[in-house]
Amino acid sequence: QDFRAQLAQNAFGYRFECRFFSSAVQGDRQETEMRAALASVAKQAGRFDCAVILRGGGARLDLAGFDSLELCRQAAELPVPLITGIGHEIDETVLDRVAHSALKTPTAVAEFLVRHNLFFENEILRLGGQIRDLARFKLGAQHSGLDRLETAAAWSLRSRLRLAGQQLDAA
Repeated sequence: QDFRAQLAQNAFGYRFECRFFSSAVQGDRQETEMRAALASVAKQAGRFDCAVILRGGGARLDLAGFDSLELCRQAAELPVPLITGIGHEIDETVLDRVAHSALKTPTAVAEFLVRHNLFFENEILRLGGQIRDLARFKLGAQHSGLDRLETAAAWSLRSRLRLAGQQLDAA
């Protein structure tokens, strides 16, 4: 809920479309359910910008499932970046090590995604400004070239008219 609220109430008005996959985060079903969720993400990778594994706090022993070799292998092979926020300040799991980014809490993951979008938006705006400035420069250069051509055409026309007038007078 913290993750959802943080994304929904971000100060920049960014909208996030999230698809939630239910999975146990501890116990006997954790690895099977989590691997099934990751498989679903992998099959639909074109629909996602990233995958996120979230969990609130708990005992260190409850994190053992996040050290599973097969789970971590599958996570490392995901075709989209994986971000973890499994709720521990001092403990690190193998899954955290293979993830693109490992943050401490679900709220920290939401803040990370908002910041990522902010940086992306700023880069788009910066590049847009560069394109605008380059276009203005190119248009200015083309305008100057057209002014030169117009002046040259006017002088050429006057010269030809003068020559034609002289030829008429001579005839």
